[in-house]
Amino acid sequence: MKKSNLVIILCFVLIIAAVVSVMVFKKGDKAETEESLGTVAYAEEENIPTVGYDAQASESSDNKTAFVEAAPYEEKKKVYKTMPMDDALFIGDSRTVGLEEYGKIEGAQFFCDVGMSVYNIFDNAAKVPSVGKVKLDNLLNDHQYSKIYIMLGINEAGYKVSQTLERYAELIDFVKEKEPDAKIFIMANLHVSNAKSNDGGYITNTALNKLNEGICEIAQEKEVFYLDVNELFDDNKDSLDSSKTGDGVHLYAKNYVEWGQWIVDQSAQIWEENGF
Repeated sequence: MKKSNLVIILCFVLIIAAVVSVMVFKKGDKAETEESLGTVAYAEEENIPTVGYDAQASESSDNKTAFVEAAPYEEKKKVYKTMPMDDALFIGDSRTVGLEEYGKIEGAQFFCDVGMSVYNIFDNAAKVPSVGKVKLDNLLNDHQYSKIYIMLGINEAGYKVSQTLERYAELIDFVKEKEPDAKIFIMANLHVSNAKSNDGGYITNTALNKLNEGICEIAQEKEVFYLDVNELFDDNKDSLDSSKTGDGVHLYAKNYVEWGQWIVDQSAQIWEENGF
């Protein structure tokens, strides 16, 4: 065989071998690619319903619930009822002074002083804005009110309860006589903090509760209204929440605002319920 023919045959064989190799390579690559795509597709089909969607949706839902439960509790702002208070009079001691200064009860008048009690209520004068310094007798003679609120008792905590209640009853009779058309609200004494109640002094929540029970009974007997704001400010020990007071006795300014709103709200509800 000629050398040139041998070369041609050899080249032809090499070409055929190359073509076969390329085809085998492509087939293997295609199979591998299909196997790879098939794996991905299978994984997606399995994971989308079980991991990517259901489990994540469930997890997301669980996380949302857990987040809501674990988040700091935030009470929704209460929508209070409202009513005019320019025909109202508040009678009380230092905590009523705080209500006057910070409670934002628009238009109301206040007859109150730091040391006011049922034992000096008829003798002591108080400075009433737009009126001047006046005694209770003269104030009630010269002004007509539709609503009168009374909260006294913390300055009386060291006295015999039965004696204090007698004076309280006399005060209510006096106000009813002077203002026969007024609706009278006797307000329970605000509790003191647990620390204040247990500091060894005479002002204790036990004494205040006993007094509150007595004035509640008087309110029923005299057919006047009784309001107990302690539900708003008590902690889980039935004491004034320490976060709402600086001295264990008086509220912070912002809490007096809440108290004022609560009084107006309660009064409005009573007005509605009784058709006044």
